[in-house]
Amino acid sequence: MGGPGPPPTPRARACAPAATVVLETRALAKTYAEHGWFGKRRAVKAAVDVNLKIRRGQTLGIVGESGSGKSTVARCIVRLIDPSGGEILLGGKNIAAMSRRELRPLRQRVQIVFQDPYRSLNPRRTVADAIAEGPMNFGLQRGAAIARARELLEFVHLDLSAMDRYPHQFSGGQRQRICIARALAMEPELLIADEAVSALDVSVQAQVLKLLEEIRVRLNLAMLFITHDLRVAAQVCDDLAVMSNGEVVEYGPAFRVFDAPEHEYTKALFEAAPGRHFRFGVE
Repeated sequence: MGGPGPPPTPRARACAPAATVVLETRALAKTYAEHGWFGKRRAVKAAVDVNLKIRRGQTLGIVGESGSGKSTVARCIVRLIDPSGGEILLGGKNIAAMSRRELRPLRQRVQIVFQDPYRSLNPRRTVADAIAEGPMNFGLQRGAAIARARELLEFVHLDLSAMDRYPHQFSGGQRQRICIARALAMEPELLIADEAVSALDVSVQAQVLKLLEEIRVRLNLAMLFITHDLRVAAQVCDDLAVMSNGEVVEYGPAFRVFDAPEHEYTKALFEAAPGRHFRFGVE
């Protein structure tokens, strides 16, 4: 999408160790049964023994190549798919094995923004209705939900005239801002961005990344940032998990992983990246 992407910037801040743990996974696993030739079935391990921890006010990044399992982990955490094993602790409660009914009151606490802003919004619903729908489903009166939508549009730096317009009337970057506003309308504790800027032009990527950082600071949210783009990860992440073949092969503070990668896969991933001679925090 035009150029190598935003340069990595220094991560001067650090999440206090005493900050509340919003989400933790323990030995999280996901195995798919895949049909092969002649009706044979084989097990595909999309996630294996994944252990992660995200604190309030912290951004944890998961990076890896396509098929590494990073989006599978995100979808398990938000329970769009059911994990095959392990624990997903949200505020200390294990949601991994909860039924859909048990999950419902907890769903608003974790929200996800997907890669494609063009497919994420219902083309027949106005922006106001798209943002207000979630809170109304959880009992908020329409007037209050519309008022919240109005506040959130300002928060994501969109004009209030957007309220009565439809998704096709906006650019990709604007649509992604609407998707972010829709997620924030649920007042989540954890916001997951699953390749949320990869479909955008580089200049628009920078604007959306700046917005996500502003959201993290102002709302003190925990964020899980899924990306294949190492330069984006260097810019936004406090901690970094590197995934390969469903496993986390390296995990630690982002500055350490970028400056002194330990695992051979991480080293190879960095070496193969566009602009691969950058160092974390150095343009």
